Amino acid sequence: MNLRLSQLPGRVRYWMTPLLEHCPEAIFPLRERQVQVYVVGMPRTGTVSLFDMFKEKFRADHEPESRFLTRKVVAYRMGRLSNKEMRSYLRHRDRRLGLELDTSYLNGEVIELLVDEFPEAHFILTIRDCLSWTDSMMNFLLNKPEFMTSRKPHIREHMELQFGKPPYEYAPEETVLRENGLHPLSCYLDYWRYHNQRVIDLVPADRLRVIKTTEIGQSCDEVEAFLRLPAGSLARTVHSNSAAARHLLLDKIPQDFVQEQMETRCGDLMKQYFPEILGRLGLQPQSSAPQTRQA
Repeated sequence: MNLRLSQLPGRVRYWMTPLLEHCPEAIFPLRERQVQVYVVGMPRTGTVSLFDMFKEKFRADHEPESRFLTRKVVAYRMGRLSNKEMRSYLRHRDRRLGLELDTSYLNGEVIELLVDEFPEAHFILTIRDCLSWTDSMMNFLLNKPEFMTSRKPHIREHMELQFGKPPYEYAPEETVLRENGLHPLSCYLDYWRYHNQRVIDLVPADRLRVIKTTEIGQSCDEVEAFLRLPAGSLARTVHSNSAAARHLLLDKIPQDFVQEQMETRCGDLMKQYFPEILGRLGLQPQSSAPQTRQA
């Protein structure tokens, strides 16, 4: 008999995950999908808002099984899990969850495998300009310091994959970051460039939409057209998952240093998607930029 996980309480399903990973794939029902969509934006870019768009009418989840997927991603990227093993895990997980929308920044870390294994899937990259994203990420880490001090190997290793391994070198302008236990500015900007550029490079243009965080609330019609869904399929949503407190540490770093780091590390992507911000900073003439990546 097929195992119907939807009949179990959410917490029970979550903690059964290690056991379910070893169950034969055939015991999980093969469910029809209206769509198959992976949201692959970075943390703090509106992935919760995309989930809110879909959750009423589609099988959707935000960061499903994140603890267990993080462990797999770390093992894969550290070379402890082979390409073949990771592909097998992703196929089994897809069959087990049967989601129509799977939104998690972790999807972006195995994007090349998802593109190849699920040729009918579409991808949405939520993107925020590198400065407001860095500020938001710093706020998040200051509000949740356990991410910086965790003794759990998979959390520590994953943070190091994102931001590099200590010891870190701080410029004199970054004293406030060192004093607050945060990474140097370069770590955040390099991660921003790496994640977004990798998704843009590896997902075929006809299967990808890039949506700015600030425009998610006006993107329902565009997303419906991209996925060939009837008008009105998605809930009109507003920004979700706002920060509990703002620390504004980025404003406490000399702005000429911040701008030089941004231009050096993220200039090409910023020029493509956020030229208006560069224009305001006097780094280049203000001009129009693609709001989404078209086929």
